[in-house]
Amino acid sequence: MIRSLAVLCLLAGCTHSTELLSPIEPRTGVKTGTVVEAGTVADADASPPDDAGARSLRPFCPTSIDVYGSINLQLPGCGGPEGTNASVENGYFSPGTTDYDATLAGRLLARLTDDPDLVPLFGQTWTVRSCAGPGETLSQLAPPIPEDACGGDSPATTGEWLTSCTADPAPVLLFSAGMLDDACHGGGPDSGEPDDPATYQKHYAQRMDAFLASRIPRLALVGPMTEWTAPPASAQFPQFECVWARPDWDEQGLQYWTETHDATVEVEVVPDLHADFREHHICCRSLGGSCSTDWFSRGPRNSGFVNCDGAQALVDFWYSHLKATLLASDYQCP
Repeated sequence: MIRSLAVLCLLAGCTHSTELLSPIEPRTGVKTGTVVEAGTVADADASPPDDAGARSLRPFCPTSIDVYGSINLQLPGCGGPEGTNASVENGYFSPGTTDYDATLAGRLLARLTDDPDLVPLFGQTWTVRSCAGPGETLSQLAPPIPEDACGGDSPATTGEWLTSCTADPAPVLLFSAGMLDDACHGGGPDSGEPDDPATYQKHYAQRMDAFLASRIPRLALVGPMTEWTAPPASAQFPQFECVWARPDWDEQGLQYWTETHDATVEVEVVPDLHADFREHHICCRSLGGSCSTDWFSRGPRNSGFVNCDGAQALVDFWYSHLKATLLASDYQCP
């Protein structure tokens, strides 16, 4: 299947699938690994901890990693591809090519293979696949939910991303888990439905369970969609808007999921950069915050793409959390 860019990915459309999700049963008392407070970033330059006696052993090798998320994790606003010729099932891994090297996955790979703290532990042979792309959301990485067949506000679940990186899934995955295209519960000017954050959170948890069950990683670093973006225009609301609730609902949905999710996957919950991206967005004044240099490209085709300043923030954020996780435990590698 060829990845292509139809639009910048937060569109509502018709729902089509032969498989439907059933509601999850609440599960409590599940430990989800290290929960990092929002607004903090782990020190990417930190040396391995000296207290080796307190370190846990994870019985796998973490040198194969899959990276999931929206098109901004492909970084098309800073040299990355808008789409690739890689199959959805196999993901995109092509070190040495300009477009792969410019993706978040490619930039993480470059750091991993040259990090003086990690090379002695893991060597320089890593596989970091880009499983992100245009239109990829949590809604589209899991089968649709019957209650979300709400007409024009339904998430566009054509099934394109259901098999993303399902060919030999990596033991470690990173997931910038946004569900912003689910407008069935209000939460923005692009929706004609009443606000219902509670159901949105439950559906977020259902989809996260289904997604992880289909990949079965040994370790997942999961956060809400890392960057904040403005709501998409729609036929009903073609004017540019700044205020919407669904980015915050993603954070709440992830919190709800950590309290109810399936215990078969070890999870490290990471925060997001919403506050930083709001400050570095043309909506900053409308949102009542301070304003700094724009982190988004501006143009008729790419106004939702993060530019190179925003790309650097995304790379630094994910690498700092990945490295901290790798250094916090021992692993079994050949």
